Amino acid sequence: MKVHPTIVKKRQFGDFDILFQYVNEEPALVIRAHRFLAVRKRAYVITLESAWKYVDDVESPHSGHSRYMVYASSQIEKMLGLGDDIATRFRIAEAIMDCLEDLVAMKPMKIEEHHSARVTGIMRVGDQEFEVDVAADPGITNSTEGMQKVDTPIEVVRGDL
Repeated sequence: MKVHPTIVKKRQFGDFDILFQYVNEEPALVIRAHRFLAVRKRAYVITLESAWKYVDDVESPHSGHSRYMVYASSQIEKMLGLGDDIATRFRIAEAIMDCLEDLVAMKPMKIEEHHSARVTGIMRVGDQEFEVDVAADPGITNSTEGMQKVDTPIEVVRGDL
């Protein structure tokens, strides 16, 4: 199975997974049901910027989960089709709490720069000269994605062209 390049790691929690992934280049937790790829292609995303909502309330730090966490775990349970009970919501909330520290520790996304290849100069064919100035993105130039196999004409094979 091919893993998306923005996924850093994955943790399993019973019938759902939490992926440590970059979403729009921002570190995030992506929560999805195990049957995600087969049935429900829905996932719940918690970005690093919004992670503060899921920690304990400031007014009552020993309450367990923030009000937002209680609300969000209920929505996650419904969205992913994981049932409708307090035990499942608690498991979701605890899994999120368990992963928040790793989310905060994720490094910024490393973005690979694509430098274009450039060729300039003069090309000589026989006694003719041509000025050349060509630029190409190497990621595109070296890619065969989207290409279809084409039968080779016999003239090319024989060298008649």
